[in-house]
Amino acid sequence: MNIFGKLLILTIFFTNSLYATSISPIPPISDDVKRLVSISDSFFYAGHYDSSTYYMIKCSEVSKRKQDWDMYIQMCSFIVYNYVYQKEFDKASLWIDKGFKCGFENYGREHEYTGRMYNSLGLLLQSKGDYVGAVENFEKCVNIWIDARGRDHQSVAQIYNNLGVVYRQNADFTESIEYYQQALQIKRNKLGENHERTAHSYNNLGVVYYDLGEYENALAYYRKALNIYLSIHDTLHSNSLMSLHNIGIVRSHQKKYELALDIYNDVLEKWIEVYGDDHTYIGGIYNNLGGVNMYMDNRDESLDFFLKALNIFKNTHGTYHPDVGKIYNSLGLVHVRFKGYNEALNNFSVALKSFIKIEKTQLYDVDIQFMLREFKKKYKAEEIEVNSNRYLLNNLIHQANVYYLKYVQ
Repeated sequence: MNIFGKLLILTIFFTNSLYATSISPIPPISDDVKRLVSISDSFFYAGHYDSSTYYMIKCSEVSKRKQDWDMYIQMCSFIVYNYVYQKEFDKASLWIDKGFKCGFENYGREHEYTGRMYNSLGLLLQSKGDYVGAVENFEKCVNIWIDARGRDHQSVAQIYNNLGVVYRQNADFTESIEYYQQALQIKRNKLGENHERTAHSYNNLGVVYYDLGEYENALAYYRKALNIYLSIHDTLHSNSLMSLHNIGIVRSHQKKYELALDIYNDVLEKWIEVYGDDHTYIGGIYNNLGGVNMYMDNRDESLDFFLKALNIFKNTHGTYHPDVGKIYNSLGLVHVRFKGYNEALNNFSVALKSFIKIEKTQLYDVDIQFMLREFKKKYKAEEIEVNSNRYLLNNLIHQANVYYLKYVQ
């Protein structure tokens, strides 16, 4: 398989670890706050993140008026997560400061409520690619909670999960597996084998083994997760569909393309039913369908799916966003596979412009780091086999590699 074929599937967006960011159970709350939280959650899962954040801020205002400082800190941590998810890091930092200020003034630096904000700061630094800082703050949080709640508390498991995510993103898969296994053990002991949070841990272990290329192990964990989700939810639930989708990704890598297509089409139909046809999840499925069709040499179908994904991501994120750049890159790979070198150059050029304009903090991604290693290995060994445009194309990809190196490493 040439480098273009190999890299295409690596741009898949949804090999998701299920981040457990609500680190501890929400304390008892009043009906008005409960209603606002419910509205915020509904907007978040529908992809309307600004509206979700608006109602979470309203929750914080109610908590502040009532001087319910525990709830206020909890709301600060949720607001941070919303802003981190949207990559609005400056706004996230402001709410981290508010949460810490409240915690220090009302509880002290080592109190379990203040510990939530160390977790929030860890999530922010993780998203910005500061893995050392993320680990440091997650460890502060987990040490505070172990002292306050005990080593086998569910909230400790959630921080072990977050540490597993960071180590996976830093490609330290051995440490990642160790933390995920510790989280799994606590959840199985406290919640039982068939609990949803136990399924999250199985899913996360599947992701790490997928990264390692151990696809049978990945499938085994994904199937465990899926079976638990299906025992709790119907087939339209987001966790059930995400787990099934991850199985499709593994099938793609095993070159079982017909199986992958069947899974992707099943997930696509159900996600459209749940989220509508313009949600980013739909864009991710279109991306994966484009990749599988390219491998099956279905040029027109592949381009059609990538263009559908591009339309969704541009409408959602704007022109300069990692997901948009990846789709242009994928379009270029399709054209190279079918010897449309001018079209490939045009798409790589647009992808390059998108990546150049993206802030450093938005490019940290295990797939991108893997792509970097593949680029360097490939282009030290041989030239791209293309027509008279080969030197320009090779030069363009070297430029892309330089920008990846600048922004990622």
